[in-house]
Amino acid sequence: MSLRQRNTNQKNKNKNKNKNKNKNKNKNTNTNTNKNKNKNKNKNKNKNTKQNQKQQSVQEPKKSNLKDKLQRKNGHKPEFRKSLLDETTNSNLSNGTINLLVFILCILCCDKMITNYYQNQPIVDWSFLGYLLKGEEWAILWSAIMMLWTFPLFFIEKLLSKKKIPAWIGHIYYTFFTASLFSVPTFFVFYQKYRPIPGASVSMQMAVFSMKMHSFYFTNRKFRNKQLDQDKKLEYPKHITLKHFVYFLFSPTLVYEPRYPMDQKRNWLKIIKYFILMWISFFVAYMDINYLIVPILRQTLTFNFFRALLKLAAPAIFCWFALFFGVFHCFLNFIAEILRFGDRKFYSDWWNAKNFQEWWSKWNYPVHEWFFRSIYIRLMNDFHIPKIGAMLIVFLITAVWHELVVSMSFGLVRPWLAGMIILQLLIILFTSFPIFSESRLGNVFIWFCLSVGQPIVWSAYAWSYYSKYPYKMEFNHS
Repeated sequence: MSLRQRNTNQKNKNKNKNKNKNKNKNKNTNTNTNKNKNKNKNKNKNKNTKQNQKQQSVQEPKKSNLKDKLQRKNGHKPEFRKSLLDETTNSNLSNGTINLLVFILCILCCDKMITNYYQNQPIVDWSFLGYLLKGEEWAILWSAIMMLWTFPLFFIEKLLSKKKIPAWIGHIYYTFFTASLFSVPTFFVFYQKYRPIPGASVSMQMAVFSMKMHSFYFTNRKFRNKQLDQDKKLEYPKHITLKHFVYFLFSPTLVYEPRYPMDQKRNWLKIIKYFILMWISFFVAYMDINYLIVPILRQTLTFNFFRALLKLAAPAIFCWFALFFGVFHCFLNFIAEILRFGDRKFYSDWWNAKNFQEWWSKWNYPVHEWFFRSIYIRLMNDFHIPKIGAMLIVFLITAVWHELVVSMSFGLVRPWLAGMIILQLLIILFTSFPIFSESRLGNVFIWFCLSVGQPIVWSAYAWSYYSKYPYKMEFNHS
């Protein structure tokens, strides 16, 4: 081969080598770029996931805040909840504490029964109960009349839902219904001079039916005006049925809802248990009133008022606890179990309250929920009243309401209970200081007020009752 051919061959080889090198470089650069792209993609993915997590973490409390706001505007939605003292729940008031209170009450009752036996007296004196229950047949009749009086309001609402009558007719009838429901039974109770239990029965039934019908009418008016939340699954007026209305009348709630959570089955063992415990609680309360409270109240009418108040403090607290357990835990759970009513939060841990505002919101939850949804929210949303003003109005209405029930029970008008409730406004301001709200001292002060306030109210009404009906205080059962 000639030199020229050799040179050309070498040049070609060098060119091929350079091409291969360039190809390898390009491949390396491509792989590097691909790697960089993948890294960037992974980084972007990580950033996106972190951002999404942050957004989710930010959005989750927003949803909970929205739920809280809706509850503040519309009240609590009914759901499956057990009573706090139910044995299936974890209560912060231990079962040992409840057993201790029941044991003390039983010892007091047994001691008096044994004393009566050795003194050749009836073991249980039922004459006082007969005195208290005299005229109860009229109370049962009035309860039936008031219940039947609610049905025309249902048919009015049925016609309003079908747009067969104008809205102003509904307003007129509701006003007439409320006025007659308050005035007629009140007049007959004061005119007939019923004994305390029939008077209390009529007054409480009057309060319950008026609160239920207020909630029924104004809740359905919200449906008609399309002012309800968007999460309502039932469409108006499908829920306005006679069956649902009767269920609402008997259910242990004061707030009307298109539907309520319901258990699948009735637990008959629980029904029997609540029924027995209810009557045991009422029996213990009767023994406490008959053998401990009434003799001390007679002492307050004659001499040594302050000493009698000290003696009355413990029996009054025990009686109040027995009635609370019998009504709010046993009776309401008894009705709820029969009707398979699922939402059984009838009270909360009021015994741990550190101020009266917390105590009022926990010890009687159905009434608190009704005032919150029917009065408090409407005052702020519809009438644009500030929060403090709405709270004051609710407190005043509560005081008048309780005073009406007690006045109808004893057949006299004395503002002792209303004055004590209004006085609690000052106590709420006093206990709002950190020394009370952030320590056990607030709860101690609440129990002190309950131990002192109840004997004063009991004594004041006993003195007023005796001054108006002196023959009745001797329990001459004629």
